Amino acid sequence: MAVSNVEQQGSWVENLDPDVRRLYKEGKLQDVSQSFLEKSHVIFQRRLRKDAVVPQDVVSPDNPPKARYEESDYEKTEEPRYVVSENSLGSGGFGTVLDIYDLRLGLFLAMKRLKLPKNLQFVDRDQREDFIELEAKTQGNLRHKNLPVTYDFFWDNGTPVFVMEKFDPKEYFSLKESAVTTAEAITKILDQISDVVMYCHDKGLYHQDLKPTNILIDKNGLVKVLDFGVSSWVSKDSSAGTMAYLSPERNALHPKGYDNLRSEVFTLGSMLYEMVTGKPLYDFPGDDSGSMANIRLHDMPELNDEEKELFLKKAAEKGFDAAQLLAVLEKSHSKDPQERYETPEALAKAVDAARVNPTTSSS
Repeated sequence: MAVSNVEQQGSWVENLDPDVRRLYKEGKLQDVSQSFLEKSHVIFQRRLRKDAVVPQDVVSPDNPPKARYEESDYEKTEEPRYVVSENSLGSGGFGTVLDIYDLRLGLFLAMKRLKLPKNLQFVDRDQREDFIELEAKTQGNLRHKNLPVTYDFFWDNGTPVFVMEKFDPKEYFSLKESAVTTAEAITKILDQISDVVMYCHDKGLYHQDLKPTNILIDKNGLVKVLDFGVSSWVSKDSSAGTMAYLSPERNALHPKGYDNLRSEVFTLGSMLYEMVTGKPLYDFPGDDSGSMANIRLHDMPELNDEEKELFLKKAAEKGFDAAQLLAVLEKSHSKDPQERYETPEALAKAVDAARVNPTTSSS
């Protein structure tokens, strides 16, 4: 229920976090539900302490001085900024996403507390923070219809935190939950995903964990791709990601690293199979272990006859030239990255061309 009358306060109000209770009684949380408030705390605006000492790095012609402050150099102001619910909206290898209320904007947003990937956990702190803050600025400047808006970035006890657009679960559904019934719908989804992948590639960002649960779709077919911006923190020899959608070369056992775009082509091929058949192509049990990585690199299975038969049947039902689409899938899933489509955009065009009635622009 929504809190609309600050005079109607039950005993539950007295059990709230003290800062939340004060804001509630001041009438600043009128649009926030009781269930949200009962598990919430307040994040206050921070400012640099007047007596903060600015540490200096060793100065040389090639290393100009720069300031770096400790957590203790900041102090909490009396200005409340966010009310943060302890209810998690999701979690994964890159961290945890929490439900928050922005007191300035009057908006419900998502706060992502990021878990640093291993390749950044053991580098110099200043270097790590410089890199992450540069990434934050890059993400904050992304403007694309298929990406969530980034509203804020800050540090919380050494943890990088992003504040981002939240999507109403009544209006958006993950690709994993969506039944994609036509060739036209599949083509539109792949076209939007490939467009945003290429856009971010031009900005120096790579996703590294594309999968159906990271793709949201609204009733009009608009796609939102989640979890860009943390992607390029992962080193190129990293196996971070979801095993069922990882390319064979995307693991630490690969001696030469990998081509990001051709690797994403493989991932999108796996998602294509799932959109067509309604079933994941690969189902690797367990975590991203060395044994699983070895399977991906050396023993990647080809599509068996049963999988091909199901794919051909469902592809024809959805309005594709089934044999042509199977050839597209097999090319995207070539074990040799150089034999795949060069970019996700090229794959999307090939999928569209495999429709019984392809669009003119992609034919």
